[in-house]
Amino acid sequence: MTPEQIAQAKALVRCTFLPGSYDKRFAKDMAFYAVHQPGRELTEKQAALLEKMMHRYRRQLARIVT
Repeated sequence: MTPEQIAQAKALVRCTFLPGSYDKRFAKDMAFYAVHQPGRELTEKQAALLEKMMHRYRRQLARIVT
C-alpha cells in the first residue's frame, strides 16, 4: 500500500456505514491491512474501490478530517 492508500483506509474506517454493508466490511479490511500489513500491494480492483469509496463518503470524511 502506498502512504496515500494507508491514510485513506484509516480515514474510511471512521465513517458511518449501513449495518452489514459491503462498504463497511471492505473499509475494515483495508484498515486492518493499513495497520498490520502496510507493505501489502493492493489489486487494481481494490485500489479502484478505495478511490470510489473516498468519493462516495467524501462528506463524512470532510467532517472527520476537520
